[in-house]
Parts: sequence; structure tokens; C-alpha cells
Amino acid sequence: MKTQRSIGLLFLTIFLSACGSTKLFYADFDADTVSEGPNEYPPGDPELDHIYYTNSPVYGPVLQVVNIDEFDQHGNSIRYSATGQTNTYYRLVSFQPYEWPHDPSTTEYFAYWYGKLELSSSSPALDVGLGDDYLPYGSHWAGLRFKNGRILLLTNVRSETFEEIGSYETGSTHFIVISIDIPSATYEIRILQDGRVISTGTRPVLNPESLHAGYAKSLNMCFCERGTYTSGSYLVDFVNISKRAPGDFRIIPR
Repeated sequence: MKTQRSIGLLFLTIFLSACGSTKLFYADFDADTVSEGPNEYPPGDPELDHIYYTNSPVYGPVLQVVNIDEFDQHGNSIRYSATGQTNTYYRLVSFQPYEWPHDPSTTEYFAYWYGKLELSSSSPALDVGLGDDYLPYGSHWAGLRFKNGRILLLTNVRSETFEEIGSYETGSTHFIVISIDIPSATYEIRILQDGRVISTGTRPVLNPESLHAGYAKSLNMCFCERGTYTSGSYLVDFVNISKRAPGDFRIIPR
């Protein structure tokens, strides 16, 4: 089994009777080699979950395993970088769950992870969405954008319009939960940072037709603004996609 460790800045208490039938993706990157890209198929339970990314030999790595005292004292995280990448295709990262055969009784999906925003005014926007494993957002259920200190909620996939729901500071650490309720075709996003919670409240999913695709969606991240950038990265750890929600979670300062 993949195991979670004690966490320094953010502490997550998850009351889960987690098993293969509820856990669809999990990666904590502890089995990965520092300074290299993460395993495309994270070892342990669940099996056959997958990380899609392209570490270009020309432009350098998009994903790199790091070992720093950020989310825990001894384990690894990954740094997702925008620098040096001129082709937005190379910047897409997708955490892809495995569920086969699909359980038609599934009524909820949850994606949650820890992140640290290492963005400056010269960095491209960081887009995060739960949906199909490509961007733009045509088949996404829900999406966020982080840009110039603003947290933006995707409100229309066709026009790519956004609503500002909060703010962040460069170097801030957060815990994000995206929850999807299939029967009601709704979602909620909660962002825990700086001892407070930013919530979207319950909203209609962006693409209700894709709720009936018969498989769980991927958690996708992309520095998709065109151009060449010299700054911009996102530190990520404890990535989960599950049919069961995280339990009581809170922020505890050092």
C-alpha cells in the first residue's frame, strides 16, 4: 500500500477506510528518484493509475522529483515547472485514475492534493481542472486558474471566462479538494490556505454530458499560456482521486 506520512506545514487527517474499490489514483512520490521525473505508473495501490507528462530532452523537465522539507520531513514531492517550455503540449500534466470495469453505482468523485505556488508576475497562469486528459476545458467538470495573485474559477468552458474567488501569495501552501456529485451534476471546490477556507459553494458542473462517459476523470495541470518563461513552478504532493471524500482536514502552523 502507498502510505502517507506526518506533514509539517499542512496536516491532513483523513478518516478513510480506503481500499482498491474507492481509491482510483494515489501518488506520494516517495519511491521515485530525486532529480528525475516521477514513475509514470505510481507503485502500490491502486494498480494501473498513471501520470502523463513529457520531459523534453530539448527544453528540460516539466516534472522533477524533489526532496525538501515542505509537506513532510523526509519524503519526496514533485516540482512542475513552466520554464524553458515553448510548446504548451509539453506543459500538460495529467494524473489519470484507473477504474475498470466502471462501477455504475458510483455517485461521487473527489480529487485532492497539496500544493505550493511558486509563481511571479512574469509566470504563466497555472490552470488546474478535473476532466478529460487534455486542455482546453471542453470536457472538464470544474477548473481553477492561478494568475498574478488571483484565484480564478472557470465558469464557462466555451468562452473560457473566469470569476475571481480569492487570492494567494507567491510561496503560499494550500490543500485543495474538488468534489463531484454525479446525481445532481454539481461540484464544489475548497481551498485551504493561511488558516482559512475558500469555497466555491455548490455549482453546476461545466460539462454535464461528460458525467455519463462511464469513467472517472483526470486531474490535469497546465501552464498553457503560449510563450517562453523564465519563472513559474508548482510544488505538488499526496495526489488523490477517490470515490470517497477526505475526512476532517485542517491547517496547523509550524
